[in-house]
Amino acid sequence: MGNASSALTCIWDQALKPCLDPSISRCQAALGGKLSACLFLEGNWRTLDEENTALQTTEVKVKRSIKAEDNKGRDCDEDVAKWQEEAGELEKKFPAIRDDYTNITRCVCGCTPNLCARYRIGQAVYEQLRGVRKLETEAKAFASLAHERLPGAVEDQGKPWTVGLSQTVANLRGILREEDRRIIGIYGKGGVGKSTLLRELNHMLMSEFQQKPEEALEFRVVIFVPVSNMEGLTPEKITDIQEKISDRLGRPWDPNESHAERARQLLAALRKKKKFVIILDDVWKWFDVESLGIPRPDEENHGKLVISSRSFEVCIDMDAHSSTFKVEGLKESAAWELFLATLSDRAISAIKTDQVIEDHARAIARQCRGLPLALKVIGKAVAGLRSREDWSYARTALEISPSGLSGVEEGLLKKLKYSYDMLEPYLQPCFLYCALFPYDCSISKDHLVEYWISEGFMAEFGDLELARTRGHYIIHKLASACLLEDGDTETDVKMHDIIRDEALWIASDCGERKRSAFVVHAGIATSKAAPDVEDWKDAERISLMSSNIDRLPDSPDCLRLNTLLLLHNPRLQKLHDHFFNFMLRLRVLDLSHTSIRELPISSGALAMLQHLNLCRTRIVELPKNLGNLKELRNLNLNETFCLARIPNGVLDGLSKLRVLNFYMSNYGKWKVQGDNQSSHGISVEELERLRELKALGITIHKEVVLERFQQPDVLTKSTRQLSLKFCEGLKSFHLSNFQHMVHLKEISLHSCYELKELIIVKCGDDDDIMQQEFNLEVLNLTMLMNFERVMGGVTPNLLQNLQELSIESCPKLESINWILQLSKLQKLSVCDCAGILHLVDNIPEEQKTGLLKPFSKLRSIVLKDLKKLESICPPMTFLSLESIRVQGCLNLSRLPFGAQYYEKTKLPEISGYQEWWKALKWEEKGLEAILRLNFVAI
Repeated sequence: MGNASSALTCIWDQALKPCLDPSISRCQAALGGKLSACLFLEGNWRTLDEENTALQTTEVKVKRSIKAEDNKGRDCDEDVAKWQEEAGELEKKFPAIRDDYTNITRCVCGCTPNLCARYRIGQAVYEQLRGVRKLETEAKAFASLAHERLPGAVEDQGKPWTVGLSQTVANLRGILREEDRRIIGIYGKGGVGKSTLLRELNHMLMSEFQQKPEEALEFRVVIFVPVSNMEGLTPEKITDIQEKISDRLGRPWDPNESHAERARQLLAALRKKKKFVIILDDVWKWFDVESLGIPRPDEENHGKLVISSRSFEVCIDMDAHSSTFKVEGLKESAAWELFLATLSDRAISAIKTDQVIEDHARAIARQCRGLPLALKVIGKAVAGLRSREDWSYARTALEISPSGLSGVEEGLLKKLKYSYDMLEPYLQPCFLYCALFPYDCSISKDHLVEYWISEGFMAEFGDLELARTRGHYIIHKLASACLLEDGDTETDVKMHDIIRDEALWIASDCGERKRSAFVVHAGIATSKAAPDVEDWKDAERISLMSSNIDRLPDSPDCLRLNTLLLLHNPRLQKLHDHFFNFMLRLRVLDLSHTSIRELPISSGALAMLQHLNLCRTRIVELPKNLGNLKELRNLNLNETFCLARIPNGVLDGLSKLRVLNFYMSNYGKWKVQGDNQSSHGISVEELERLRELKALGITIHKEVVLERFQQPDVLTKSTRQLSLKFCEGLKSFHLSNFQHMVHLKEISLHSCYELKELIIVKCGDDDDIMQQEFNLEVLNLTMLMNFERVMGGVTPNLLQNLQELSIESCPKLESINWILQLSKLQKLSVCDCAGILHLVDNIPEEQKTGLLKPFSKLRSIVLKDLKKLESICPPMTFLSLESIRVQGCLNLSRLPFGAQYYEKTKLPEISGYQEWWKALKWEEKGLEAILRLNFVAI
């Protein structure tokens, strides 16, 4: 029966149905869709099976096309997405319909006696067929499948590697939440991670957008714009920035639109958007943001502007006045983690299993000084090393010249060089000069400026004070560009090791010169001999400072040499008689802190010399032909403790001298008119004949000479440092007698054994003198065996600008309560004063409650060999204290620190003997545990 039924169905479908099809269609229409679906089930099913297969093929084509559009950054159209959703729903229904139909066809004669089931299944097949045909028709009608993707609130900039930066990112995010912080500037040297920081901020904001509903969002749009305007805002750069902003706002791009019209449209769009964040990365020069189409953030638009730059000044120029902070390098642990992340598995394995290799690797990482770019590039250069020999070579090569390592020149030095290229031309040689100092060296700002002046970098400033001011301004500019950083003290600066490597590389014409213009072997303690004489030939500047050198070439050929720095080589005792014969262009010679006893100047040598520093040498006598150095401007004989003789007439030949320093020298045998007891020594009149002299440091041995310096004249007005030594008969020193010395910065009273008192009160009837500011900054009181007191009222006094005070070996001095008057005091050192029981035993009530607290600027305290000392002062707040050193003060059982240190984030470093620390008594329980963290045993 089944076969017969199938045969009849076949005859119907293939012979009768086509002939009767119009009649059947009319019949189906007359019978209705539901009844016809039941009667013509088999035919409908075969049609559905065929067309469903066709729909599946169409669906695959649509999915493939949508994926291609997505890869192009285009989004699926809404009607296409809806079509895909409906197709998916139909596809889910098809298996159940197929199973039901299959079960029906298994019945007797190919038809089911259950008319209800046939009716139900027929209806399902019919509806499915209608749906398939509808989707096929719609698919053919699609004009397009996708459209340009609408910009999201935040564009994904990727998730950067932010080791060591998490806290900085959190701080920056916190600043963004503050309503009054509208323009935020971050700055730091090249490669320190500013762009990484901003990309992480962008990623953090994107995560917040994904987690919050739109109505709860803090900002409506975040736009990340790489600026990199090293050449300024060229038309091409303006177009790039405006196109980036336009894309992020979904605004149609019209290439024919003018910059001004486009800016007007962007301003309107962003003001309408409100609550925007614009991130401007890598800004090199100031520009007007509104001229590009970026509204200035204000209370109405609630916008934020975040700027990154290598220059602090650029951040300020862009109006980030109250919200500017510096991105520092990584701490050592984070730097090591980043360095390891760049290495191969086999290099890491070698480090973990071999202590020698680990020592080399850590030394290499430390030389990067926390600079992420250096850690990554240098890490990549050594990523595959395994043997001790390879790691040792890499370490040595990095110390000599990083450019010798693969990839360092291209990946690091050339990128850092952009900062140098952006410097104004007059700043560039000053920057390169800083590379003459050793790694991690704290450089005196004053010494650096003196070198620059003598080199002629500020030749246009004939006035010495203007030149010095200009020099300190240059230091400020280099520091603002993050090419210099803070030194160990406020008077010093440092150059980052990698920045120094960059400068030396630039000085070698970016590695092109076989012999560099700079020969730098500074800070190499293991070296005893100078570099090979061949290296001197093309040198313009040579620095061998702090290198333990004990011998130099006899007569090196260096006709191009401008600067020779030999300071801090205590083993160096002698120079060959012809050493300077071929240094015809030498302008700067620094022999300070060496052990040389004489200076061999042959005829015609050093004719261009302008700066000669013999400070802390063992020179006994100045050479007779020193007067031949007609161009000499700066002669430093500070602390020449062996200097005993100066030939007559030597100073007369130095007519261009502007700086002459005998401060704390052994030489103090000056002659003055009326002093019949002096038969030797140079007269003060010789000093007066130095018409160009602007800065004088002098040591005086006799009171009669001191009286001469109490007369206001050109000589005394140029005096900056005054040392009194062995002045017999001097019992009282009136500081007011020197009020006319308007440039006096430092006074030292040394070994004046009859001196009893120092009077610091202002006095005098001369209105001009009274109105002049007395700017004494440093006072040294040393070996004053009968010194008892300092006298003067609280205000006014002549020590009101004092910053450093040193008192040593004054056994009769019992009280120094007067230091409470020193409102600007930063450094205090008291040593070997047997009579002092308390530094300060009482603080007057008016000073406790006054606006200017005692010791508010004090940063450093040194106390040594004070046998009776029981206390420093009553417990009080030290707002600026950074360090206190106590040595040989056995009766000092308490420190003057109060409860404020429980909340201070920066505690002072306390150094002393371990036994002394253990014996200290504490006013407040728990304070010892806090301060113990900063105790350093000596």
